[in-house]
Amino acid sequence: MTKHIPHIPQSQSFPPEVFTAIVENSQNGVVVFREGKFLFVNKAFSNMAGVPAEQLIGKDFSEIIPPDEVENIYGNYKRLVESKLPVIAESYLLRNGTEKIHIEVNAALYGNGDDGMGYSIIRNISARVKAEEERSISEDRFRAVFDNAADYIYIKDREGRYTHANKKVCEALDLPIEEIKGKRDTDLLGEEHGKEAEEDDHKVLNGETVQIEGAREKNGVKGYFHLVKAPIRDKDGNITGICGIARDTTEQREAHDALINAERLAAVGTLAGGIAHEFNNINTVIQGYAEILMSRGNMDESGMKALERIHSAINRASSVTRNLLTFARPAPAQRMPSSLNDVVQGALKMVIREFETEGVKISITPHDIPDVVLDRNQLTQVLVNILINAGHAMTGAQEKILSIDTGQEKDCVYIRISDNGCGIPPENIDRLFLPFFTTKGEHAAPASPLSAVKGTGLGLSVCQSIMKQHGGSISVESEVDKGSTFTIKIPSAGQKKRRDSTTILSPFKKPESIRVLALDDEKDVLDLISTMLKQDGYEVATTDNGYEALRLFEEKPFDVILVDLQMPIMSGIDFMRKLRELEKGKGAAIIVATGKILDTSDNIYRSLNIYQTILKPFNWSTLRQSIVEAAHS
Repeated sequence: MTKHIPHIPQSQSFPPEVFTAIVENSQNGVVVFREGKFLFVNKAFSNMAGVPAEQLIGKDFSEIIPPDEVENIYGNYKRLVESKLPVIAESYLLRNGTEKIHIEVNAALYGNGDDGMGYSIIRNISARVKAEEERSISEDRFRAVFDNAADYIYIKDREGRYTHANKKVCEALDLPIEEIKGKRDTDLLGEEHGKEAEEDDHKVLNGETVQIEGAREKNGVKGYFHLVKAPIRDKDGNITGICGIARDTTEQREAHDALINAERLAAVGTLAGGIAHEFNNINTVIQGYAEILMSRGNMDESGMKALERIHSAINRASSVTRNLLTFARPAPAQRMPSSLNDVVQGALKMVIREFETEGVKISITPHDIPDVVLDRNQLTQVLVNILINAGHAMTGAQEKILSIDTGQEKDCVYIRISDNGCGIPPENIDRLFLPFFTTKGEHAAPASPLSAVKGTGLGLSVCQSIMKQHGGSISVESEVDKGSTFTIKIPSAGQKKRRDSTTILSPFKKPESIRVLALDDEKDVLDLISTMLKQDGYEVATTDNGYEALRLFEEKPFDVILVDLQMPIMSGIDFMRKLRELEKGKGAAIIVATGKILDTSDNIYRSLNIYQTILKPFNWSTLRQSIVEAAHS
């Protein structure tokens, strides 16, 4: 049904008061002016200006307009008068001289404009301007976050064309944003990868959120990323585009791989430690019986050479197992002030016979340097490792020259060991100290016995671990076919230099009546200890059971007790504890003979009042001397 609207004849005019009511009650300001002066203002404009209407009549525009806007207003007024066409412009007023009111002015001339009379409809647009400013601030913040994000962020329209891309994306593509906008993935990534990306985009445009793990390569360097693609929706829920956020996960991936490798190495270390302990028992037996045969003196020359080779092989095997134990469970360093030059001399004594046999010429240049706080055994292990490696590296050299010098640089003392061997290829330098990396034996002449020697790849990794424990470092410089130089540095810690001294051990004297109890889980080791000590005149008892050992001791105390730590029924530590609880057992001298690397500074270990700790396989003359000294201590 159509509502009836009464017909108003065109000739009918409205009373002036109608128009006055409309103007006065309008939400917009209404101004009538001539030649830049107010002739009429309504209530709405009066409120915008913050000045009563009667005070505005007759005033010039410039009297209520802020000074910096006068030129703009008069410029628009001039344009209006000259063109006689309506002008729309934006400006602002200061209500009560303080509050900024943004206005939109729609001005026109009255009639033909010959008399300069005109009117303006003025709208308060402060709310709109404020919203635009807030939106601009929001956009600036978004742009700052967008461009400076650590992730790669981009936006594409429904056609798969890029509309936005942050700095990280531009850097990855090596293109400015101007060359990225409007392009598709096939334009930027190539046909193959671009098609794959577009397939993912189709899923996103159908409402899915897609997550992708991938690999990338740039300048020959491989990396990894995690990409999330999600749909962009308008207020009605319609999908208008695609947002992609990618994160570089290379470091995370490498850390994850490193953790897995660490877990594998820990498992290998545990296994290696167990194997090394068993091998030390075997090496002890082989070395002991070899020494028994060598000591008899009725061996012909060829037999003696064979025994010497067995002895040399055992020393090498012992070095390998010691490295395995250090790798599996490194012990804290037992440090004391020591002469670095003395440690070098001691390490050389351990390899000098092999070097002389191979024709190696050794040049030593020791300098006057302060003492260093170090663990002599551990540093000796480092030096012996490097010296043996140097000897192997020179197997193919016509003239084999090994140079060793010591000195001081600032707050560190150093040892440099140089050889003229095969050198190390540049690609292997960074891998040299990694566990299980080795090239030993690859450079030996085919006829040389050393060509069959293969390294474990543990020696240098253990050396590096030891030097880190000492707060020092180990580095290498090398050139293929020219040789290598290893430099060991240790903080000097301000230790004063001591006078060189030589420790003179009292000569071995055959014991008349020393009772020795040996406790070990290896029958062959016990048989060997019994054989060697009895032939020297000791009274010896052996057992592989801690309870049996305590019973034997209760029957008749022993002067010296040799104890292995890993025992099947009662551990060596538990045995020593129970022994010290006995009144008779408080004075017995205990020598721990073990294949394990120990932290002898441990409070529990120290509380047992152990006379000495020696590692298997031990030197038998040293063991004899230790028993004599322990018995008389």
